[in-house]
Amino acid sequence: MSKAPLPSAEALSALIIDAYYIVDADDRIVEYNMAFRNMFGRSMLRTLREARCRDAAFLPCHGGQCLRERCAAEGAIHLYELETTAQDAKGNPVNLRLNVTAGPVTLANGQPGTMIILRDVTDEAAIQAKYQRAQAVQKEMERQRREALAQMVAGVAHEVNTPLGVANAAAASIADRLGSGELKKLAETPGVGEEFDDLQLGTDLIQRNLLRVDELIRKFRRLSVGQMVDVREELDLGLSTREALQMWSREAKKANLQVEIIDHLTPGLFWEGYAGHLSQVVTALLANVKMHAYPDGKGGKIEVTLASREGPPPEFSVSVRDYGKGITPDVLPTIFDPFFTTARFKGATGLGLSIAQNIVTSIFGGTLRCESTPGNGALFIATFSHSPPAAAT
Repeated sequence: MSKAPLPSAEALSALIIDAYYIVDADDRIVEYNMAFRNMFGRSMLRTLREARCRDAAFLPCHGGQCLRERCAAEGAIHLYELETTAQDAKGNPVNLRLNVTAGPVTLANGQPGTMIILRDVTDEAAIQAKYQRAQAVQKEMERQRREALAQMVAGVAHEVNTPLGVANAAAASIADRLGSGELKKLAETPGVGEEFDDLQLGTDLIQRNLLRVDELIRKFRRLSVGQMVDVREELDLGLSTREALQMWSREAKKANLQVEIIDHLTPGLFWEGYAGHLSQVVTALLANVKMHAYPDGKGGKIEVTLASREGPPPEFSVSVRDYGKGITPDVLPTIFDPFFTTARFKGATGLGLSIAQNIVTSIFGGTLRCESTPGNGALFIATFSHSPPAAAT
């Protein structure tokens, strides 16, 4: 079977607007266009008159990378964002990033040659780098904002904790005195018993509400991830997640929730992380489903999916999906904000998802995001690296 004829260099050159040059079988440049000359300048091109293109340090053929030889063996090739140096009109050096396409052609004399096309993507790369830097700055600012808010809340919680303890002790003392000794005998005194019952009821209300405040303060303090203590170790992410689900199984049963775990983890790939923190993240996401996705008590299905990517570097993800009522577009951007909740009338504090995100971002060095449309449930995806950077501190 005969090979297809090589394309004509003359025909191709009429169609190409990017810079290009053509070399013969001896690696000498036999043709280039105006865009190529403008890219490198006359002074740099003078060095090509006698030398082979592989001897020109500013060309992609330089050194051991002979594009002509590669094309002869592989056919057309594509190289991306190669760095080189050119000169501007004043002779000053200019750094370039080039996408390179090279392929075999037939020269005007019928001999084989190679056409190398150069597309300048320097500006595109600069824009991309600027965009990435802006994203990094925005992410860092958001992290600092959340950490500052978390530290402030934890500080307030610490200050409130002492007077709360005093109030708890005082309420307990009053309850004890009302339930024993001379005061208890007053309950049997005509005309006093009803008022005594009111005192006991009031004391009971004080104690129960102080307990609610105490639980809220503990949640506030957990919002500051710096106060949380856990041990970093090499973990089987699948086993650790199953243990967290097992601890939450009673809650799932009471709420008629069917939790299914889908394991796509790479066998033998371990996570250098924190079992306690992981359990708290998983529990917070499940509790959010219980509170918001299936609020009518009828329950439903939850899928917990574990996945890994071998890298480098290796990466893990834990996803929690429900098939409940979903989240409206106006609420979705604020679900991770501390104290935001749409179920405060049910006793929700709006801290669960915020604490989970703080752990994933500040300790795991990852991201926690949510995808949802009304009526189609919600998907929470926590993604983090094999070795969390913040864990070493």
